[in-house]
Amino acid sequence: MRAFILLSFVAATAGQRIRADHLQALEAAKASGARIPAWAIAKAKRNQQRAQAAARAASDAKAREAALHENETLAREAPLVAEFSTRCAERPPRRPHGLTPRGARLVFEATRGAKRYFEWGGGGGAENFPRAMANAERVVSVDYHRCGDESGTCFAIERRCMAIDVDLIDDHPAKWRADAADDSEFDAFLPYTTAIRGSEKPFDVVLVAGRFRVACLLEAHPFVAAGGTVFLQNAQRYLALHYSRNQLATPRRWLPHVTASYTLNAAGKRRIGKRNNAVLRKYYDVVAMTPDVVALRPKPSTNATWEEDLAAARRDPC
Repeated sequence: MRAFILLSFVAATAGQRIRADHLQALEAAKASGARIPAWAIAKAKRNQQRAQAAARAASDAKAREAALHENETLAREAPLVAEFSTRCAERPPRRPHGLTPRGARLVFEATRGAKRYFEWGGGGGAENFPRAMANAERVVSVDYHRCGDESGTCFAIERRCMAIDVDLIDDHPAKWRADAADDSEFDAFLPYTTAIRGSEKPFDVVLVAGRFRVACLLEAHPFVAAGGTVFLQNAQRYLALHYSRNQLATPRRWLPHVTASYTLNAAGKRRIGKRNNAVLRKYYDVVAMTPDVVALRPKPSTNATWEEDLAAARRDPC
């Protein structure tokens, strides 16, 4: 057996082409008594160090690129934020809101007369849009990550950072990405999707821009004030829309491509798109739209299928 292991690693190290991931296997084989040349282990260590250095360099380059993009976005958004700021006008935004100027203007205009603001997503929306509120009573931002450094915010934000104990890949549940999700993975997000429950007063503006957006929209429905507005980011994933005509499309003619549901086949995407479109049209009217965000107005609803619709939406992290 030892001879077989030795021959295997001699073949693997032929020409001194030692990969970084060979190091642990080589050391384990040597510990078991196999005759592994010292040069092979040294070569594997050097390659491992080079691989780690390359990974750090790639990570640093990605971080620099993300920071540069964020700074450019902030610089582009600052004039619009300043235009609508009734307070903190002298303080530039710390985080970008991430919408196009047209979409951001739609949210700012609705927020201008609001007193209570709620956001799923934890992005820059809660640091920007409430600036237009002359008499803000409450600003709530919910995220499924741990809170970062919040020093320097120019007004009070009630942050609820859930720190969901679920493995994530590109901010999606890992098991769901692998098409092997179970109820425990979805249940872990319940504190996130139900965060709006228990509010004493309804909210004038709700922004849905995080995970499980359809479930969040259904949860928000009873907690929107009369005349209030719910904004859905990337609405083309969920609603059949004709932006050029500024109207809803007929689902039989066109269905949204659920871009985030990439673990599903094309038929699955169409099925989810059709279901989400039907569910949202059941509970909300579209009152305004831009390519990146739509404004929704809750319909008076006593729909008996709300629990059933919510149960289905809780299994779709998009």
